[in-house]
Amino acid sequence: MNEVFKYIDDNRSLFIEDLRRLIKQPSVSTTGYGIKECARLLKQRMEKTGIRSRVIKTGLHPVVYGEIGTFIKGIKFAAAAIVSYAEQ
Repeated sequence: MNEVFKYIDDNRSLFIEDLRRLIKQPSVSTTGYGIKECARLLKQRMEKTGIRSRVIKTGLHPVVYGEIGTFIKGIKFAAAAIVSYAEQ
């Protein structure tokens, strides 16, 4: 676990810059403004860090799906994340 914290500390400025880039991207759920662009940006950021991802079209807003898989002693471990916009 110490290696994880060291990696985070060593790359803090990159993580902050990624967060700033995402925050600057307009995305307004009620009007749809910038939603597709934000989904593409998020997909790019995920792929840059090694997360296999794709944008899935829906009837309303796109869904960004990402999956990380790894093998440890022949056993596959995977984690998946889905990011979507929901109307309030």
